[in-house]
Amino acid sequence: MALSDTTWGWLAVVASVLCFGSFGVPIKTKKVLEAKVDPIVFQSYKTFWVLVTSFISFTYNEFSYTPLGLVSGAFWVPAGCCFVLATNCIGLGVTQGLQNSLVIIVSFIWGTLIFREPTKNLGGAFGAIAMLMVGVVGMALAPSLFYKATPPPRPSSGDELERAVKNGGQGDHHDDHHEAPAVHHETHLITTTDFRGNVVSPDTHLQIGKRWIPKKPLGYAAAIFGGTWGGSIYAPLKIANKYGLKAGGISYVFSFGVGAVVVNSLMLTCYMLYVHYVTKKPLPGPQLRVMWLPGSLCGLLWSAGNYLSIYAIALLGYGTAYPAIQSNLIIGGLWAVALYRELKPKQIILWFCSAALAAGAIGLLAQMTG
Repeated sequence: MALSDTTWGWLAVVASVLCFGSFGVPIKTKKVLEAKVDPIVFQSYKTFWVLVTSFISFTYNEFSYTPLGLVSGAFWVPAGCCFVLATNCIGLGVTQGLQNSLVIIVSFIWGTLIFREPTKNLGGAFGAIAMLMVGVVGMALAPSLFYKATPPPRPSSGDELERAVKNGGQGDHHDDHHEAPAVHHETHLITTTDFRGNVVSPDTHLQIGKRWIPKKPLGYAAAIFGGTWGGSIYAPLKIANKYGLKAGGISYVFSFGVGAVVVNSLMLTCYMLYVHYVTKKPLPGPQLRVMWLPGSLCGLLWSAGNYLSIYAIALLGYGTAYPAIQSNLIIGGLWAVALYRELKPKQIILWFCSAALAAGAIGLLAQMTG
């Protein structure tokens, strides 16, 4: 018996969830973290592979292009940079939980309220979204609960801080038998004071220009902006499909890839000018020796998820498919728990309970809008 379009659409959702839930894993690999790869550089690798893989669509479709791809690129590239930054600051599990929850809200608004896609039960769909949000918020907050803060570290000299930044926040590395400095003690991390006299450490703060920004609020801000802004990535695709443009459907991946490259190039150029003329710091390099594998893997996984999500949106509708695809936060959270040990036992229990609630809400949303 042949499968219906709806069944194929949900199979595409599941496969897309696996790809999107795993593409962020390379961001937190040890070599990438030690190399301190700039978010815009990491995003550039993703963008490159999105364009390269987009040519696959022409093996079974005629060449087509729409400038709407530039609009999608303008939404995707900044959101992608925010994802990398937030992952480095607050972890993979929290980033996907928070960013995806906002994507769900924005994409549901586009599909249901703006594009007027048919819904079996609008009240039930809003109830499912509310239920999903509760689960997602629980996953996002789990790492912050049951957390016991360590005593504040002592201030260190500027020279120590400079060496700590170069060594990844771990102080000096001595080869002789002299007594190790206090910076190696558990509660005596390398620190300095910022321009306001506050104690800062490379472990808890990120240097942007001449300022030291606390990682946690910076990460949450990046995730919030990325989710709010990135929730509209596929809205131009829906417009292309709605008006019957030749570049709609799966052919849209090429327009998307071109738009992403154009926007990425503009952002990279502006960022390089800012670094060179404003911060007076060395320009970030591509770091090919470190990034060729994790950058390529990240880009290929995202590209595969992108292909599958476009199929799912075409078969199920924007308001149904795109929110459901954001359940990839469950896969990302599993990676965060199992591989990177981002959560403690009590936090894991809360996270899994919240994930179960989110999964149930996604199933309910499918019933209300499918």
